[in-house]
Amino acid sequence: MTISKSQFIRGLKCYKSLWLSINRADLMSVDDTKDKFTENVNNIFNLAKNIIPNGIDVKSDDIDFMINQTDELLKNGAKTIYNATFKTKNGVVSIDILNLNGDEVEIYDVKASTSIKEHYRYSATFEYKILKQYGLFVNKVFIICVNKNYERDEELDVFELFNVIDITKEVLSSYKMVN
Repeated sequence: MTISKSQFIRGLKCYKSLWLSINRADLMSVDDTKDKFTENVNNIFNLAKNIIPNGIDVKSDDIDFMINQTDELLKNGAKTIYNATFKTKNGVVSIDILNLNGDEVEIYDVKASTSIKEHYRYSATFEYKILKQYGLFVNKVFIICVNKNYERDEELDVFELFNVIDITKEVLSSYKMVN
């Protein structure tokens, strides 16, 4: 069975919730605030793209299109892909920002939070695992989160608005858990 990154995280938090989402999604409640939250997350993500600019966004409602588009962009030498999507026998992930520099691959996971939550590390580890299975060697993993100390001047400075935190060591340490 192939699971998504969000299902993996749901299962870490509560295995009963994971079972319910897969087997009886019709019983799950829908939260009206989810749309507003999603809008805020999208706004944060769009700002964070300026940290690694000039990428190609494969965002779509069609996951197969995203997977195929990512494959095509990689074959054609794209350097930065937003929402790069990969599927292996063990899972499917959408990488917020995938940055390639020669043989080096960097993952940037954008969060609309001011701190790194424990499940963010597991989420990034799951991404690392799927990319490794896909055949990409990921040498750096970063979390981009909001800098709670940022005070805006006249112009928005995205390099001050966000903290870019290297969590590569933590991902490599927890890799054994999801492997």
